[in-house]
Amino acid sequence: MTTYYRILSNVSAKNGLIRRGQLCRLDMKPDVLDKLVEVGAISPVSAPELAILPEWEDRAKVLKKHRITTMEDLFAAIEDRPATVAGWFGESEATVIHWKEELIRDWLVVGS
Repeated sequence: MTTYYRILSNVSAKNGLIRRGQLCRLDMKPDVLDKLVEVGAISPVSAPELAILPEWEDRAKVLKKHRITTMEDLFAAIEDRPATVAGWFGESEATVIHWKEELIRDWLVVGS
């Protein structure tokens, strides 16, 4: 399972600064991630199953055939192979990327 993290404080990474408020996968050693969680700089995201989300029941059935059941699974698939995910639905890559953005905005971002 791919873990996504909410960035609670700016974090320095090999590719530059990851700003507070972002939601992302982090390519870091497990001990580094554990330390960042311990000091409160990041927090793992606990995302709901896709099948329980309103208007996602049909999409969830298709995704389950590809072993994708959570938002985290879907986000990883969209990041790693957007054309493949789009093909499962006969949609464009832009559409599935938009789905990801909507899920983050509607289900994972608290406040504005």
